Amino acid sequence: MADERTDVGPGRFVRASNDDQIDESFAQEVTESWREAFNAHDGAAHRALLAQDVHFEDSAFYGGVAHGREQVVAALEAGFRALPDARLDGPEVFVSLDRRKVAVSWKLTGTHLGPLDPPGFAPTGARIEAVGFEQFEFRGGLISRALVRWDMGDIARQIGAAPEPGSRGERVAVGLQRLTARGMRKKAGS
Repeated sequence: MADERTDVGPGRFVRASNDDQIDESFAQEVTESWREAFNAHDGAAHRALLAQDVHFEDSAFYGGVAHGREQVVAALEAGFRALPDARLDGPEVFVSLDRRKVAVSWKLTGTHLGPLDPPGFAPTGARIEAVGFEQFEFRGGLISRALVRWDMGDIARQIGAAPEPGSRGERVAVGLQRLTARGMRKKAGS
C-alpha cells in the first residue's frame, strides 16, 4: 500500500492506496474520518473522502442514489437539516477477503427537529435510533462506491410515517395494500 496521504480536514489525514487494496489500518482510518465528518456535519471533510464520480446508494436518500461528491454532500446536508444533532456511533469495521471493500455497522441517533425534505415529512421532535450498514469500495484511496442500508420501516415508525405493529393504522395500511395489490394483479394480467 502506498503511503500517500489525503487531507480530510484540519489535522486529519487518511492514508491513500494506489493499488486500491486496503488493510485494517486504512479501514479504521477512513471509517473514523467518515464518522468524524458525519458527527461534525462537515461537508468539506466528506468531499475529501469521496471520489469525484462516487456512486452512493443509500436507503435514507430520497431516490436512493446520489452520483458524484456534490449530490452525496447535498443529500447528507438534507439529513442534517432534519436531524440537526445526528451522529454515528460504533463502528464495527470489516475488511473483505479480497481487500477491496470495507463494511461498517453504525448506530445512528438524532432528534427529528427539521423537515425531511424531500418527501416533506414534518418535524416530530422524536428521538431516532437506528442501526445501519455501509459498504465502501475505493479507488485511489477515496470512496468510489458505497452501499448504505438502514431499516427505513423502523425509522418511519419512529417519526410517525408508518403505523406501529398491531395498531389500527397498520390494519388500515394492510387493507390499502391489498386494494393496491388487486389493481396491480389486474394490470399485470391485461
